[in-house]
Amino acid sequence: MNRYPSFLVHRQIPMILRGDRVQSAAQFLTGATSTQLLEPPVCRSPIFVLSAGWRSGSTLLQRLMCSGPDVLLWGEPFEEFVPVHRMAASIEMLDADSPHLKFTPEHIEGSLADNWIANLNPGLQPLLCAHRAYFESLFAVPARDRGFRRWGAKYVRLSAQHAHYLKWLYPEAKFVLLVRHPMDAYRSYKRLTWWYTVRPEFRVDSGSKFMSHWAYLANSFLDEASHLGALLVRYEDLKPGNPVLKRIEEFLETPINPAVLEKKIGSKASRFRITLGEKLACRWITGQLCRELNYPADSGSIQTASA
Repeated sequence: MNRYPSFLVHRQIPMILRGDRVQSAAQFLTGATSTQLLEPPVCRSPIFVLSAGWRSGSTLLQRLMCSGPDVLLWGEPFEEFVPVHRMAASIEMLDADSPHLKFTPEHIEGSLADNWIANLNPGLQPLLCAHRAYFESLFAVPARDRGFRRWGAKYVRLSAQHAHYLKWLYPEAKFVLLVRHPMDAYRSYKRLTWWYTVRPEFRVDSGSKFMSHWAYLANSFLDEASHLGALLVRYEDLKPGNPVLKRIEEFLETPINPAVLEKKIGSKASRFRITLGEKLACRWITGQLCRELNYPADSGSIQTASA
C-alpha cells in the first residue's frame, strides 16, 4: 500500500534500493531451505535497526543498544555501496517456477559428461549457507572476537522488504524500525554537503529527494512491521522515563542504559531554514504517513508515547 505520490517518489528511489521482488523471493526461500541444516551461527538473534533515512536518531538508538556489555551494533557498514541491497538483489528473481531450481546435479541422470550442463548450480540450501556466511564472516565473528556475545547493524537505506531477506538468514533476528518527523529530520540534514543513497549516481540534494527516501522507507515499515515481528519506534519517544525504552529493552531481551540519551555526541544544529516550498513538498509527500504515525503536519507539537 502506497501512502505517498508514487509517480514522484519512485522516480527518486534508485532501483537497487527498491527491492520490490526481494520480499516474495525471501519468503519463498524461507519455505524451500532450512537454517536448521546449517552450522549454528555466532548469534541466533542479531539486532537490525532500520531507520527511515538520515538524521532520525539511528546513531542515538545504536549507542543505546550498545550501552550494555554484550552488544556490538555495527553502524551503516559500507554505507552508500549498499552491500545488503546487492546481496538481496541476487536472489530477488527466485520463485517456485524458476528454472534455476532444476539446474542442479540432483536433476541429472547419468554422467555429467553425457548431459547438458551449461547451466549448473549447487541448489538453494548452499545458497542460504553462502549468504549467511557473508554476514557471519564480516560482522558476527569480528564482534565475537572483540568480546561481544551479540551483534547487529543499523541502516538508513534498507526497506522492510530487505528485512525479509535478513529474516531468511536469521529467523530469530530482532528488527527495530525507526522514524522521525520528516520535517525535523530534513531540517537537521539540510546542509551544503549532501549525502548519497547510492554513490556516485544518486545524491540526495533536495527536499523532494529527502522526503521521497523517507516516505518510501517509512511506508515499508508500516506495511511490514507486524509481519516481521518488528518494533516500530519514533525518535521523539527516545527520552529518559518514556515507556518506549522499557519496550525496547524487553523486545531485545538485553539491558540498556537510558543515561546514554542525556549525552549528545557528534551532532550540531543545522543553520539552514526550511523554505515554504520544502514545507509544502513535505506535506504532500509525507502527509498520510505522518498522520498514521501520529505526527502533526508540521513538527513542534508532537505527542510522545505514554504507558
